Amino acid sequence: GTLTYELFFYLVVALIMLFGKKIRMILLVVITGISVLPNMATYVFLLDNWMIFCLGICIYYSFNYQGRFKWLYLSLLFVLNMYGLTAYGVVHSPQMLGAILLTIVVLVLSHYFRSRENLLSRLGEYSYGIYLIHVPVCIFILGAFKTKYIQQNLVPNILYDTFTLAVASVVA
Repeated sequence: GTLTYELFFYLVVALIMLFGKKIRMILLVVITGISVLPNMATYVFLLDNWMIFCLGICIYYSFNYQGRFKWLYLSLLFVLNMYGLTAYGVVHSPQMLGAILLTIVVLVLSHYFRSRENLLSRLGEYSYGIYLIHVPVCIFILGAFKTKYIQQNLVPNILYDTFTLAVASVVA
């Protein structure tokens, strides 16, 4: 699923962060440029979703980067991303394009209109943690102890799944 893409994206970004600000922007433009070349995703699996991740980078840098060529870099990133999203079928429908554009608008507006922390924002923080750890903790570690008896009987199955959710919630 998308978790593998996210982990590799974070790895690539961590490697990019080892460089200075100017080199980071150049690397982002180069990677994005490579990602829109035809069939590049067949060679590097991450590149077929790079454009979606990179839109978030564009939004972040539009507010947090003060380099000399800020708008040149951001314009290049945005144009390459929009080209890649539409040309290579990442955007499968007008509804998906609308969802992407709406997300961009919400992210930009959230920069100007900060909301106070509330129950929903706290749940959002925990749900992301659960999302990140549910496969290694709930499926690989705790799933190894889920016997055939538990799997075939409703009540023990529900209790075991509730237990794994509780463990994941505490770890998150």
